[in-house]
Amino acid sequence: MLKKGARILVIEDSPFKRNDKSVFILGIIARNDIVEGAISFYVGKDGDDAAEMIIRSVRKSRFSDQIKLVVTNGIAIAGLNIVDMTEIKRRLRIGAIAITRKKPRPMLLRRAIRVMTKDREKLALFNRLSKEISIYKSKGYYLQTLGIEKGDAGRLVSDAVKYLRLAHLIAGAVVRGESKGRI
Repeated sequence: MLKKGARILVIEDSPFKRNDKSVFILGIIARNDIVEGAISFYVGKDGDDAAEMIIRSVRKSRFSDQIKLVVTNGIAIAGLNIVDMTEIKRRLRIGAIAITRKKPRPMLLRRAIRVMTKDREKLALFNRLSKEISIYKSKGYYLQTLGIEKGDAGRLVSDAVKYLRLAHLIAGAVVRGESKGRI
């Protein structure tokens, strides 16, 4: 059970172009309607380092012992860089949630991995995650969760979406000079 007032880290990628090699990532650390900090780092576009970079950034953060949940906008960031939620749970001993507005379509993501990256390890990771995570709808959003109870995840959805939007706007402004769009 995640106690009320627990710190969460929301992770959002910035806009990127097809030929970019790396993508700027912004994380917002918040609890109880208060933004307490931010972290940033880069990951490879369509790479395989999303979970590793999240874990490193959390461990380097002054909030490392206090963050109890990692939230991402979808199970992949920076294109097809799959967030290994199992690794986050195992190494940081915290839960993870991937939130999407649209219903996850694993077959499309599987096909994109096969066609665009031809990366067998990435496909194996995605297939493993598909079996380990729980998917359900709460407050108009789809949640893919690991290491967090359904009720706790549902309770945090509104705040998590608010902070994902903030991270999205700031990351866009950092990269483009101005924010645009919605999560």
